[in-house]
Amino acid sequence: MKILDCTLRDGGYYNNWDFEPHVVKSYLQAVAKS
Repeated sequence: MKILDCTLRDGGYYNNWDFEPHVVKSYLQAVAKS
């Protein structure tokens, strides 16, 4: 098992801020629940 510590900002640099809509929705739902 590998653990990856990554922020949304880090991911944005990796994929040039091109997130799939379902990823953004899941992220926002998780943040809203926290």
